[in-house]
Amino acid sequence: MLTFNYLEWMNGVQFSLYATVVLLLGLYIWLNVDGHEDLSRSHVQVGISLFIMLLGDAVTRGWIWWWRHGLNVGRDVAWMVDYPVLVVGTALSIIGTLCFVRVFSMPQWGRWAWAVCLVVVALSSGFFAWV
Repeated sequence: MLTFNYLEWMNGVQFSLYATVVLLLGLYIWLNVDGHEDLSRSHVQVGISLFIMLLGDAVTRGWIWWWRHGLNVGRDVAWMVDYPVLVVGTALSIIGTLCFVRVFSMPQWGRWAWAVCLVVVALSSGFFAWV
């Protein structure tokens, strides 16, 4: 059963995991990029795309965790909707995921795989916002 405390705990655990992986990926990128030409290496591109994607997830999960914690202990959390943190986190996740798709898409698909992914995201989110 999804209780309020369980949802708070779940977001807190995911935030902690994502934040740890983001720190490790940041260190990995820092140690493996020695210049602009190193950005073209595939393992660095994978690291950067995962870094951006999981950074967005960490931002989103951390904000939701803090929001749920505030609700669970009776704090006023109405101020949290005044900041675009969830929009920024979601945008980072989308950008990172599109970069990840671009890195791993098959060469015969060209650059279209990430564009198709973006169209699917736009259509599905638009549909569910409309329904």
